[in-house]
Amino acid sequence: ILITGTASEGKSTLVKDLGKYFNAPSSYEWAIGYMNESCVSEWELDITDFLAFLEGQYNLNRSLINSDSNHGLFFSDTDSLVTNMYSNFYSKDPDLALTEEEYKKIKTVAYEYAKKSRWNKIFLLAPHGVFVDNHIRYMNHSDIEKRKALFDILVESIKEVGDWDKVTILNGNYYENFI
Repeated sequence: ILITGTASEGKSTLVKDLGKYFNAPSSYEWAIGYMNESCVSEWELDITDFLAFLEGQYNLNRSLINSDSNHGLFFSDTDSLVTNMYSNFYSKDPDLALTEEEYKKIKTVAYEYAKKSRWNKIFLLAPHGVFVDNHIRYMNHSDIEKRKALFDILVESIKEVGDWDKVTILNGNYYENFI
């Protein structure tokens, strides 16, 4: 099961809590760990970083799916289409390091990983909450209008890879989304 959406909507907490509730393995957002370990912020990301995010998240999810702790249920905190969403949006911002040409390369790889992932169910969290500054996120994209634009990119990507029929949009508070 994939839990996805834009930043700061409660995906990580939801994935962690669902994993505990169902005693199922759950992944974390691999890119956050990479950015912390590499001391790189969102506004500094380049094509090498985005390609690392794609491979790292896919391999983390795959290892958890194939782990002995998986008894048929796995929750993922993000996937390649989120990386695609951000790289698409960032490539259009002249203040950021990513070019549109680089984005096209990232999109190709992101869609390859998305098609290999084969989610049974996708819960898509709509942007509506208060954006939390974790001191890594690029705050210039934190307002609701930009988060809705990012959401639209994610929706289009899910449709393009053929997974829209698996999507349920969650637009409630944390408890409603958990239930």
